[in-house]
Amino acid sequence: MVKRILLLALCGVVLLPATAHAASALRGRGLRTQAALDAQQWNSSARAQVLTSLCARPSKLRGCEPMPDRMRAALEGALESPITWVEQRRVHGADFLVFAPVVFDGAEAKAEVAFWERGTYGCRGGYLTNFVRQLGAWTWYTQLGWVACPATP
Repeated sequence: MVKRILLLALCGVVLLPATAHAASALRGRGLRTQAALDAQQWNSSARAQVLTSLCARPSKLRGCEPMPDRMRAALEGALESPITWVEQRRVHGADFLVFAPVVFDGAEAKAEVAFWERGTYGCRGGYLTNFVRQLGAWTWYTQLGWVACPATP
């Protein structure tokens, strides 16, 4: 009897927080979900320049295709940053962001972003974030980030 109570208490401690977290997470694979997964990688409220294309390799600006208008609207709604849409980086403008298309693979999703800080000597970097679907909702799983900063003269 004591083992059963202990087991039920342990299950409540482990499962209830996971269930509550999954209930508030994102569901589906639509544009709003994709934009929200992208927005989780960039949590700044400062103004940002965002490339009008989605790039398969955002850090190299390779494999770029025009971003659909509906995706642009979804990103504007998901990002905290005020956005200026640009065809190319303005060196003396705000931080520059380039997003990759979100890739859904069964119960996993991958979102990637690259960024360039403002100015000639600003740092550049990026994030590759993996999400898993648990109880029907997307939750953050792992993130790999990198950053490189040039030496100033």
